[in-house]
Amino acid sequence: MLAAMPRPVAAHPGVCADPRTQLLELTFAGPYILSVGVTPQDPTVGPLQMVVGVCDGDTLLPVAGARVDIRPVSPSGRAQPVVQGRSRELAVEEYEAALTLTEPGTWVYAVHVESGMGPADVQTKLEVLPGPASAAGGAGGADGVLLFVGVNAGLLVLAGFFLWQVRRQRTADGEGDE
Repeated sequence: MLAAMPRPVAAHPGVCADPRTQLLELTFAGPYILSVGVTPQDPTVGPLQMVVGVCDGDTLLPVAGARVDIRPVSPSGRAQPVVQGRSRELAVEEYEAALTLTEPGTWVYAVHVESGMGPADVQTKLEVLPGPASAAGGAGGADGVLLFVGVNAGLLVLAGFFLWQVRRQRTADGEGDE
């Protein structure tokens, strides 16, 4: 088995060569070599692009026209609807799917591939981090904007008060010299 630790992908038949892709799995399955990768490399709650590379296990040639189905299972164990991978225009062996991650934790993806060569299945895991709003203690979205505006307004008031005090002191010093 050629299972790999998550890492950026190097050029290899059936593996997306995009350096922004994190390789989750590279393995023989049925008559294929399958690779599963995701973008972004450090996924957080929100949108995710999954790429499945499908190559002939004997010849390493791309397999065009395959059907690739991806079934995500959330960290809480809820099976999500099956998403079908669409063939990329520039790399016929790569099938991509847009997914949305709704919660942090370990997601499991069951990938099923079917072509004239036969079926194959692979399962892979993906660790999903909380989104920026969750990581900042909920200070995202509208609340984050209000916090940002409030802090900056407070700093401006403090700066104005400081300048007023400096000018007042200069005026008092200047009047005493006359």
